[in-house]
Amino acid sequence: MDVAVAWENLVQSIAAIEGGEDDWEILTATCMAAMEILLEYPPQEVLAQIEASDMPTRATVSWLAWEGSKLGGGNAQRSMGLVACWQEANPGQELIAAPKGGSQRPMLLH
Repeated sequence: MDVAVAWENLVQSIAAIEGGEDDWEILTATCMAAMEILLEYPPQEVLAQIEASDMPTRATVSWLAWEGSKLGGGNAQRSMGLVACWQEANPGQELIAAPKGGSQRPMLLH
């Protein structure tokens, strides 16, 4: 699988959540798995994929950083690698702050 396929899997899983097409637990588990797979790619490749998409880059990187940090293990480190890559490409800009009082449980969409 390449980064484009991993990205498309994440986008499709987000669309399914937004559409309420299935059981919430299955949808969120699918989205978390898609996010974990995407975060395995080098952050430069992930950022390039986000930038090439129709999704807003700053908001998407912020969301991936927030949710990725809650997945535990190496995912938290990889999501911070994506943040560092974005910050290097956008000096002086800030990501969107995590919601105050937001849950530390993975995949509670805000």
